[in-house]
Amino acid sequence: MKKSIVLFLCMFLISGCNNAQEQITKETLKNDLHEATVAKIQRDSMDIESSRRLYAVAYQENGHSKFNDELFIYTLQKMSMLWATYQIMELNFEQDIKETKMLTPLGVDGLCIMNKFLKKYKNNVDPKFNDIIKDDFDRAMHYQPLYEQRLSNISDPLSENLCQSLK
Repeated sequence: MKKSIVLFLCMFLISGCNNAQEQITKETLKNDLHEATVAKIQRDSMDIESSRRLYAVAYQENGHSKFNDELFIYTLQKMSMLWATYQIMELNFEQDIKETKMLTPLGVDGLCIMNKFLKKYKNNVDPKFNDIIKDDFDRAMHYQPLYEQRLSNISDPLSENLCQSLK
C-alpha cells in the first residue's frame, strides 16, 4: 500500500511539472518573432558592413572572372533575402534606409557599394541569366538613389563611407 501511495505521489509530481510551462500567447509569440527579425536584420547589416571592402575590391577589378560571377549571383540572393525579411514582417525597407534603425549607416554604405558592383559587373554576366536576375537587379538599382541620399546626410568624420569614393 505504501508503495502504491509513493508511486501515485511521484506520478502526480511528475505530471505537475509538465503543466508548469508558461502559457505562450499570440502576443508573446509575435513579440518574440519581431525581436528575432530585428536581430536578423541587424546581423545581416553587420555582415554587409564587414564585406564592404570585398565589394570595393571586386568593383575595382576589370573584366570577367568566375569569382565575380559567383559574387554577382550571391549578392542578388543576399539582397533578395534581406528584402524578404522586411516584407514577411511587414517592415518598411525604404523607411529603414532613411532612418537607419535596424540597418546601420555602414550597412547602407555596404548596400550602396554592392549595387555599384552589380551595376558595373552586369554586362559581364552570361546573358542566359538575364531573365533570372532582372527583377532582383532592377529592385536593387531602385534603392541606389536612397542609399546615396542617406549617405550624403550622414556625418562621416572618420571617412568610413566607401561608396561615395567609388567612381
